[in-house]
Amino acid sequence: MSSILDRLDNEGRKTLYPEIPAIAVGMGTCGVGSGADVVYEAFTALKKKQKDAFMLRSVGCFGCCSEEPLVLLYNPGKPMVLLHKVGEADCAPIVKALLDGTYYREKAFCKISKWDHHLSLHEYGEDYPELPEWNDIPFFHPQVKLVLRDAGIIDPTNIAEYVAVGGYRALEKALFTMNRESVLGEVKSSKLRGRG
Repeated sequence: MSSILDRLDNEGRKTLYPEIPAIAVGMGTCGVGSGADVVYEAFTALKKKQKDAFMLRSVGCFGCCSEEPLVLLYNPGKPMVLLHKVGEADCAPIVKALLDGTYYREKAFCKISKWDHHLSLHEYGEDYPELPEWNDIPFFHPQVKLVLRDAGIIDPTNIAEYVAVGGYRALEKALFTMNRESVLGEVKSSKLRGRG
């Protein structure tokens, strides 16, 4: 199992942290209901015109439905930038700014300099001092993301991205490095309880 997870981990890292600029569109139901599907199609057309100069992905809802459609920008070595209320007309200037190594200021909401996946930590970079960090935004500030920590960051249909942020590593540990008593002891000491 370890070699399978390692292969998926490498595959997922290539899409989560590519060597070229990337755009991720929040395609949860709230995003699609606000026009994210139209925005995604516009980015797809621009990607073809730009001869694949940037990567395009879909991700789930980042959790701030009132600001949809949300678009996440990635430039290697720089913080990710979250854009809000993006429309079809914004797509061309977003791509231009991204390929110039910056971001479209008209729709900038916040930045993500590092992300704690609870199973791994990724640091994107330091830049854009004019933008607040995502957890300094009043809506996010009092929240502690746990169960939905990776929502809006990873593609929920891409198992490789889930593995790349630490997914299935506890299962791997339980199956291959722990005995039965150790697994039972871990579950008991965690105080996890079922719903039945």
